[in-house]
Amino acid sequence: MLSELTRYCLVGHSERRREFSETSALVAQKVKRLLEESLVPIVCVDQPYLDEQIRSLLALQLPLTTCIFAYEPVSAIGSGQAQDASQAEVVAGKISS
Repeated sequence: MLSELTRYCLVGHSERRREFSETSALVAQKVKRLLEESLVPIVCVDQPYLDEQIRSLLALQLPLTTCIFAYEPVSAIGSGQAQDASQAEVVAGKISS
């Protein structure tokens, strides 16, 4: 049904992880399903689970170049403080490798 309304879908948001105990494996399954339906997943990532999330996605052999990754540092949400640029570069490097 979503494909009739949008091209994109957000998955792995920190609130879903916190409130519904969503795991990296579950997020990877959601990404797989979205790709099967020709939707573009926007995968939220943060440091505490970044490596695990990447491993979970790679384990399913998904075409990650069709995904959008959103670095979402939980420590910066609602704080009014931007994440340090060097830290964002480290995360971007892990995602792109």
